[in-house]
Amino acid sequence: MKLRWLLIVLVFLLSGCPGFAPGSRAYAPKPGSPEATLWPRVRRDVFPDDVRNNQEKFKNEILAWTGIVTSSRTDRDRLVTDYEHHYWDWIEDFGTQRQSIFLSRRGEGRFRCRQVLKDFAPGADVTPLPAGYMSIVYGKFESIDKDVVVLNCVSWIIKVRPEYFATDIWDYGKEYLLHGDKSDFKVLRVPVLQ
Repeated sequence: MKLRWLLIVLVFLLSGCPGFAPGSRAYAPKPGSPEATLWPRVRRDVFPDDVRNNQEKFKNEILAWTGIVTSSRTDRDRLVTDYEHHYWDWIEDFGTQRQSIFLSRRGEGRFRCRQVLKDFAPGADVTPLPAGYMSIVYGKFESIDKDVVVLNCVSWIIKVRPEYFATDIWDYGKEYLLHGDKSDFKVLRVPVLQ
């Protein structure tokens, strides 16, 4: 019985627990990329409800949000992508599982990213994003459309295929992310090789 529990704890630690596992690291943009230039100036401590509740306060801030694509389309001169927001602790976890990004099950509703097509670099892929992909988006608050926060986003985003992230490992919210409140964090299941 003791051996069984020891194995469970070992698998849990090796799977990429935040702050414990040797296979965890803070997310960082690729050196020299446009994202790396922007990274020091973005706000990762502001979320969609903060903007909904105080639009004026955040209108000049560059926000970094994570979400899962629900739809994406070209609309005249823009690429318009809708997301369901999910909290992320900005930690990549490398263990026996394929996923390295563990988004929280929770988030703050829908947001939209509008990107001007002419601002994309020559040769950039401007096709709509597939539903179910995760993205890291960077943008400034533009408006609210029926409770959907609309961002004017930069012409590139980071996209992650569904097999490389999960939303069923951890459940955490804003109190955990901003203040380390462990009562706002719950393990849903131990990530294992799939």
